[in-house]
Amino acid sequence: MLTIVIGVVSILALCTSGIFSVTPNNVTWALSHITFLTWLIELILSILLLWIKLGLLGYAVRRLHDADYSGWWLWLIIIPFGWIIVVIFLLLPTVEEPVRWGSYLFVD
Repeated sequence: MLTIVIGVVSILALCTSGIFSVTPNNVTWALSHITFLTWLIELILSILLLWIKLGLLGYAVRRLHDADYSGWWLWLIIIPFGWIIVVIFLLLPTVEEPVRWGSYLFVD
């Protein structure tokens, strides 16, 4: 949900600069007339999106470890339809015994 809001704010920031009224003949004109405020807003939104994506990546690796799979399985997202396998792994129940990465789930 937050990424959708960030996307909408990004599009609105670009709309105010006139970048969407560009024809193939005046692309360089449009890029040279984007204001500093638009660049700043886009930079802040990009940093925020990167922060969110890295947090989700860490969460996915921890979830795979809970199901006793390696975090390297996330590389399947790169191949076509590999994300389906990753989603199945993420939906598997937590292993109720110590996993290869330690017994951090079951602290006495």
